[in-house]
Amino acid sequence: MEADFLIKILTMTEEWWKKFFGEGYIKEWEEAGMFRYTRREVNFLEKVIPLRKKDEILDLCCGHGRHAIELARRGYKVTGLDFSLYALGIARREAKRRNLIVSFVRGDARNFKFRKKFDVIINMFTAFGYGSREDDRKIIRNVSRSLRKEGKFFIDLQSLPWLWRNFKPVRRERVGKLRIVDKRTYDFLEGVVRSIRIVSDGTRKRISRTQTRSYTLAELENLLVEEGLKVVKFFGSYKGQPFGFNTKRMLVVAKKI
Repeated sequence: MEADFLIKILTMTEEWWKKFFGEGYIKEWEEAGMFRYTRREVNFLEKVIPLRKKDEILDLCCGHGRHAIELARRGYKVTGLDFSLYALGIARREAKRRNLIVSFVRGDARNFKFRKKFDVIINMFTAFGYGSREDDRKIIRNVSRSLRKEGKFFIDLQSLPWLWRNFKPVRRERVGKLRIVDKRTYDFLEGVVRSIRIVSDGTRKRISRTQTRSYTLAELENLLVEEGLKVVKFFGSYKGQPFGFNTKRMLVVAKKI
């Protein structure tokens, strides 16, 4: 019975991400300590793109603005776009608190439009692959249309080879005060991990559903090329490790051609 219920939930097509990235999500990652790496990640961006002070930068799916705000703190012109009103509220308050100028805009990565074009667009922390393959193509198409010629696109995804080597149908972990259980399936035809996540702090329980598509480097390159972008660099970590079977991330720099 439980297995049937799990299958039914995992095959739903609702746009889960529209409700997922709220207060609970941000608190979970804060507990995990992942946000402490923001400066290291921006250091990497400055080096590998490389960034110039005159660059207009779009942080696509910026969340609560940690990369956009750090870039603004370093003197770059930054726009952040996200769908979550809750996350954007945090981002705007934090930018104001630090007396930084960042334009935070609510929008959908599949159909955003700006009057200006950007020198650099970044998409970080696996903020891609949440819908259909056509959704992913629309995002990449919009990225290409929104870049100036020779502009750079940086995308940070989980490595699919690493995922295959380390996949577990049930994953349990303790993060600070939180107990987290992920019940997962992998759809080999779609290249999608579907998951039910149960997070408990001892008194309250949060249940959420996620769906994320991962790509091989070759698949991602084909998608980028078809939309007018060319891969120029790729790495396996923010320490600059070469991409390989044992690296958890796939960090790609592409150029508008």
